[in-house]
Amino acid sequence: ADAAVLLFEHEALQKVDTLITSIGIVLLLYFFAFAAIVKGVRKSLKPVGDLRDALHRVADGDRDISLQTAAPDEIGELSQAFNFMTRRLRSNQEEISRLLQAVELSASPIFLTDSKGTILFANKALQETTGYTKNELMGKNPRIFKSGKNDPGVYRQLWEAITRGTVWSGEVIDKKKNGELYIVELTISPITDASGKIVNFFATSRDITEDKRLREHLQYIQRMDSLGMLVGVLSHDFNNILNNIIGLATQIKRYPGDAARVVRYSDTIEKSALRGADLVSQLLTFVREGNRKDVPVDMALVIDEVSTLCQENFPRSITIFTEADGNLLPVKGSHLDLYQLLLNLCLNARDAMPEGGT
Repeated sequence: ADAAVLLFEHEALQKVDTLITSIGIVLLLYFFAFAAIVKGVRKSLKPVGDLRDALHRVADGDRDISLQTAAPDEIGELSQAFNFMTRRLRSNQEEISRLLQAVELSASPIFLTDSKGTILFANKALQETTGYTKNELMGKNPRIFKSGKNDPGVYRQLWEAITRGTVWSGEVIDKKKNGELYIVELTISPITDASGKIVNFFATSRDITEDKRLREHLQYIQRMDSLGMLVGVLSHDFNNILNNIIGLATQIKRYPGDAARVVRYSDTIEKSALRGADLVSQLLTFVREGNRKDVPVDMALVIDEVSTLCQENFPRSITIFTEADGNLLPVKGSHLDLYQLLLNLCLNARDAMPEGGT
């Protein structure tokens, strides 16, 4: 009986050992399987982590990063899309960089403001022209350039135009940092976002002070040239007037007792003197200096004045014929400039027909 018990215990122990061994083997297999699963998960999640890290680097300004796209799955497609996005970002960044460099190096003064007029950017040409540094201009309003020499209505029209979305162009007198005044040809364009809301104003300008000075000098030379031609035309008539006055005055002295003759000669002297005064007035008109503003000019009057002058002073071989619409509208400009222009045309026509004509 004891032997049977011992045999049973021995067999039982063998079975327990076998069971424990089997359980150990199963657990070991489960462990290896779990380790393989974890390793596979980690391997599959690595591209996701790489993508996450790459996105953080792009957000920090790195545009040169790219991802491996060998895997033909969703992660691979995301990597390809990411690489395409970074290429577009690099291309856009390079284009913006070139544009900014072109604006910065432009010879024309340029500045950019926000929608309220605060300066956000000022290129090198603007700094050199105005004398202000970049730091002095940033955050300031373009009112820093105001000279006080412009009509306040100019700024009102400017602001109304650009805030309703239209481009404004015009001439203004600005002031540099050192107080020097200069004339600017200014253009301001509104910039809108995708919704059409104005977000910035882009301004370009050009210093035309020297151009204006040269233009005025040229106009002065042309006016003096016209004056010379006018003097040549009027000198003969003026000499005739003086000779007529002197001759008639001599006749009055010779016949002081002939009242009728004295009156007749005196009337002629008076008319000649008035004609001489008119000639002097025309000469003074040409040499008169001062700022002239554009005003409505009656062209019929200008034509009549020039026609009368030419008829009285051109050679008799030239016939002057005037034809003008009786309802001519006024022309905005300078009476003197228009008079000079029309006279120059007549003088040129006279010189072109030395044998006479119409």
